[in-house]
Amino acid sequence: MKRFFILFLLFAISSSAQKTTKIRNIDLGFPLHEIEEDYELKIGKGDIIPILINKKQYDQRTKRGSNQLSTELKVESSATFDKNLRKIKVLKVTNSGTTTTYNFQYDSKGRLKKYWSKGGRYGDTYENYNYQGNANFTRTKSFKEGDGGIKYIYTKTDYGYLVGGDDIKKKIIAENNLVKKIIHGYDRNQPSETLYFHNESGKVIKRETGYTTLINQYNSKGDLKFFKETNKRNGNTTSRTYVYKYDKYGNWIIQMNLLDMSIARGIPSFPNPTIRKITYSNGETTGFDDITNLEVVNHLKELRNQLKNTEPKTASWKRLDQNRFNFYINGKVVSKEVNSGFMWLSLLVFHKPSKTLFICEDYAKKPSNQFHEAQKININLKEGYWYKNKDGSVAVFTNEGTYLEENILFTYAPNNNDVYYQGKNEKSPVVLLDYKNVEIHKVYATHNYEEYLSNKIVNKVTKSNCLIGDCENGYAEFKDSDGVRFEVFLQNGKPYGPGLLYKNGTDEVIFTTFEGSYTKTSGFVYSFIEGRYTNFKDDQKKIAFSNDLKTGETVKIIYNNNNPYKKVLSNNGNNSCMLGDCYSDIGVKKYDNKVYYFGMFSNGKRHGFGHLKFNNGDFYIGNFYHGEFHGIGKYTWKSGAYYMGEYKYGKYHGKGVLFNSDNSHKAGTWKDGNYLGK
Repeated sequence: MKRFFILFLLFAISSSAQKTTKIRNIDLGFPLHEIEEDYELKIGKGDIIPILINKKQYDQRTKRGSNQLSTELKVESSATFDKNLRKIKVLKVTNSGTTTTYNFQYDSKGRLKKYWSKGGRYGDTYENYNYQGNANFTRTKSFKEGDGGIKYIYTKTDYGYLVGGDDIKKKIIAENNLVKKIIHGYDRNQPSETLYFHNESGKVIKRETGYTTLINQYNSKGDLKFFKETNKRNGNTTSRTYVYKYDKYGNWIIQMNLLDMSIARGIPSFPNPTIRKITYSNGETTGFDDITNLEVVNHLKELRNQLKNTEPKTASWKRLDQNRFNFYINGKVVSKEVNSGFMWLSLLVFHKPSKTLFICEDYAKKPSNQFHEAQKININLKEGYWYKNKDGSVAVFTNEGTYLEENILFTYAPNNNDVYYQGKNEKSPVVLLDYKNVEIHKVYATHNYEEYLSNKIVNKVTKSNCLIGDCENGYAEFKDSDGVRFEVFLQNGKPYGPGLLYKNGTDEVIFTTFEGSYTKTSGFVYSFIEGRYTNFKDDQKKIAFSNDLKTGETVKIIYNNNNPYKKVLSNNGNNSCMLGDCYSDIGVKKYDNKVYYFGMFSNGKRHGFGHLKFNNGDFYIGNFYHGEFHGIGKYTWKSGAYYMGEYKYGKYHGKGVLFNSDNSHKAGTWKDGNYLGK
């Protein structure tokens, strides 16, 4: 066991010194009922919960022969939520004069027990849920209360769930609780499959069936900003673009969307609005319920202008002869604005103004002088892109779409799988991840060389490098081939929960929450090199601050339109709040008992994440909630003993490991400060 590190930030005196924990309800066939997961509503600081949402969806368009708007209410709904459960209680939806009421009932553990609808156009429905051990459950659906109905049995498996019912059998295949594939009718001769692809936040960015392909894009707040559905049989497409107006809690109160259908090309679509009025648990109300309100009218004008600037770009191409082609964006020739290169029979086209990569599939086989749709390739182009040929050679392009004709470096990384590649006139190499196993003639993103080296960590734990604990399921300590040491909690050999890693050769220590891989984390990431720097960051919340022991500077990272810059925290000349803002931002505070804190504050209390050093030599690094240890954290005693894991209101709660000064330890699950076992 390697002891944790820290020389606390005596810097200050001398100078300017969300995891996915379960498979989504919608994928399991549950009705939408959870505030955050299903309705994607944000919770305000201090647990300010939306408890009532009234929503109105309109069809709005200009009258023929004039600029006057015609407005028609299409759908109206009211959702009432339970503050304590954070789940919906009642939903009323009125559509075309018919009102349907949906009711939700939960068991003592907060799980959906009963769901029924009354007054629907197609009659009443009733669903009952019965939960067994090992995450198994049954769902019964009927159209008359008390009837046996249709019964679905959900059996938990290693890969996800096996679902059996009177009218359907399916397999739900998940990885890290994200559904990757659903096989419908797996017992039939010709089962059907639905494939799911997710972004780093776990949101579905692509869903594919045998008949359709659905593409989703999201804005910075996680709300849908664009979707496109393509019919594989006839090539017809339907897409919508969304823009929003938000309240101070981050929940949208006005939504505007624009429909675009390929079969109606040339027929203009008018943006349609939806408004919401939200009541919160603190009594505050945001949003609107009257579309004629002058403030709403002005917001709608603003959103329509946004839509004009965010309309999706349609790309097409026409081959003139074997070597010449025209490329079009929204019907306009932009051939002089692109870089292109062949990938076997297809052509890759990089549009420089928008920094977008397209593929003209089967370019060489398509007839000349006919229009064909170009498909956008959705990968991160920050460092460039590449593909592999059948003979093992590669074609590598810069982030401007320029093909690198010659290279001065092509060598394997220490894992003998990734490749370092450097073009002749390029300043630094890029990394081609998983070179040996990638698909032929498929485009992949290249990766930053320096970031790769700093993040290069173990992919597999074996008996030979397992030092302490259960290196398959449980707490473990082990080293990889490069000498990087890990102290983590594992599930099926993958890291889940709080963990530490010690980088060999740099003396850097990292503390964070891992989410199924060593490159995917949630919450804050703490990094430290003794005598060099201390750094906290949370990329999702765009919060970062650090202390550089060489320069003596303590800085906060300011995010301005995704262009971060440093702001040095000035010395306050205050014996208590020495640096920064010790009330509602980031600061360094010295307490009367000679306790020092460097981190985040809210209403004058330690809130967020930070580092607390006591006058007896003990220290704590991790999350705070209104002054209490809450979230993940690591408390180290002067004796060398420490607890690393999850806290709840100041007590060990969740996954954690407690090491005593004699190296004995307890690792596993804790509740209210008590050890429950592995």
